[in-house]
Amino acid sequence: MRPLVVQYWQAPPVGFLKLNADGAMLSNGSKGGIGGLIRDSCGVWLDKFSYPSDSGPPILAELLAIDHGLTFFFANEKFVKFRLILECDCAVAIEWILNPSRCPSVFEHLVKRCKDLIDAKSVFLRFIPRSINVEADCLAKEGIG
Repeated sequence: MRPLVVQYWQAPPVGFLKLNADGAMLSNGSKGGIGGLIRDSCGVWLDKFSYPSDSGPPILAELLAIDHGLTFFFANEKFVKFRLILECDCAVAIEWILNPSRCPSVFEHLVKRCKDLIDAKSVFLRFIPRSINVEADCLAKEGIG
């Protein structure tokens, strides 16, 4: 028998905030949504976003959610004294941001913009299972309408 692995959202350390971002797309790719939330070291929700996104493949919604989340975070004066941990449940998006040469050219501009901001601001980028990213997923689906 395999041991049960309990996975749950963990609060960031003091001095950091955590952004959980997610994208969602209808199965036919006609409508998408992005969502995210920012929490502090006590797990308190400080801010959130939920918007419709462009139509296309699901990876587009994931990348747009990361891009918007980064812009949203760094444009907000109340977050300026904190470092950021960004969590996402899309391994492909994270792989492309960490290794842009693996990204298809159609997403190159968006991936490069995310990578440049992550590198410039020393953001920690982490993959998390979808089961831990439930709130961000709900916000992304809310953005679809």
